[in-house]
Order: sequence, then structure tokens, then C-alpha cells
Amino acid sequence: MSLRMSFLILAVLAINGIPADAKTIYVDNQSGADRADGLIEKPTNEFSGPVRTIKRAMQLARSGDVINIASTGVPYYESLSIVGRRLSGTTDESFRIVGNGAVLSGAHAVPETGWQKAGDDLWSLKPWRKGNYMLVLFGTELTELRPNGGSQWKELPPLEVHQWCSFKGQIYYRSPEREEPHNKPFGFAGEECGISIYGARQVVIEDLTVQHFRLDGISVPDLAKNIELRNVKLVENGRAGLRIGGSAVVTIRRGTIEKNLRHSILVQELGGAEVVESTLDVQPTFE
Repeated sequence: MSLRMSFLILAVLAINGIPADAKTIYVDNQSGADRADGLIEKPTNEFSGPVRTIKRAMQLARSGDVINIASTGVPYYESLSIVGRRLSGTTDESFRIVGNGAVLSGAHAVPETGWQKAGDDLWSLKPWRKGNYMLVLFGTELTELRPNGGSQWKELPPLEVHQWCSFKGQIYYRSPEREEPHNKPFGFAGEECGISIYGARQVVIEDLTVQHFRLDGISVPDLAKNIELRNVKLVENGRAGLRIGGSAVVTIRRGTIEKNLRHSILVQELGGAEVVESTLDVQPTFE
């Protein structure tokens, strides 16, 4: 191909809004390495293969790219920000995050020294951030005992086995008789938001589960256009599965939004949600 012909092809691509170097960046949290280029699915050497974290893929990505996440059976313990033109789509090509069934989790492991004995088979844990607490065991949220009507406990309530409550800035948990929680894989909601989208447009997120964040699974506060969630599961987050604010509008297609502590979808200000063939356990909240 002549140099002149190559230049013409690049010019046509630019005029049509398609980046000439649009690419797929591969992520694998088991076999990947963040020093790799991310351009091939399987590693061939330390510099060629998938990256390990989605955050690193976001650093490498440009407008119109695809981030392809391997579902390894191990959650990605990260929070992500999609901000501005660099992480937007073009007129013809969306910026895409393809989860392939992977899980994005905001849970932090409880350190061995985190649990303090508070009584017979009763244990306390003090998270470093207050509010929207959540306790997880083997990757599943445990049952929280809450006071009626959104009030606060005046004294510590009686708890059943594997039940927990929040009281005076701490988590209290009732273990089975003579069983200590130190060596169990407990987690608590540590990260605030799974994915934040601001000032971006033409973004598609698909086949991804977002869970166990203190506030929202996905938050789109403002200045975002043509945002679509396809086959996304937003479950067991502290405030809402999806929060939309400002003038942003989000389409949820074939999604599942359930078991979030306060809202399935929280729509604030002039935000909007288009829900298509999706499952919500409670109706959206409009504020």
C-alpha cells in the first residue's frame, strides 16, 4: 500500500469520527501484569499480554477503545472513573467495557486484628468510614438487623447467629457458638462507588456485576450522554444500584438491580433512566 493511500485511509477514518488506532485492551487479574501492553489476551512475556487491573487498562485506553475483562472467578477489587472525552466513544464507535461475567467488588477483607470480642459469641468491627455499612462472608451479604422506621438503636439489640447490626459507629456480629470470625473470609463495604461516569458520552458497559460498594454500584452524576448498561447486575450496594443526577440519562437493558440497601435506581435533579427488559426488586426513586 502506498504512503498516499495510507494517508487517505487515515483521513477518512478521522472524518468519520473513528480513531485510526482504536484497540481492545485485555484485563486478567490472574495471569495479567500491569507492566504489559494489554494488547493480546494471553501473556507471551512480561511485557506482552493482558494487564492485571481494570484501572491500568483505563490508563492505556483512548476514545473508542474496548476494555475486555476476563472472568476468572476472582472479583476485581477496584473502583473506576470514566471521565471526559478520552474515555468516551465516537460518532460511530462506543467506548466499551466488556465484563464477560466478571465481578467488580468494593469489599475490603477484614484484617485478623479487626474483630474485637464484645461478649459471648459477639464480636465488634470498626470500619474507618461511617455509614452504609455492609458485612460480607464468602462473597455474600449477611443479614442486617435494622431498627424500625429508620431510627437508631438506643442500645445494642439481641442478634441471631450470622446476624449483624450497626451501633454507635461499629458493626456487631453474632457468630455460631464458640466460633471465632478471625479466620473466616469476612469483608465489609470499603470503596464508595463502583463506576463513576462524568462528562463522558457514548459509553457501553456490558456483562458485568457490580457489588458491595458503600454508596452506589454505578453513579452518573452529570454531563453524560448516550450511556448504556447491557446485561449489568447491580446488587448489594449500600445506597443504590444506580444513581443518576444532573441532566444525565442512562439506558439499562436486560439488567438486574436488586438487594441494594436503599434504592434500586436513584434519580436526582433532571436525570433520567430508560429501563428495558430489566429486573428491579423495587421501583426507582425520584428526588
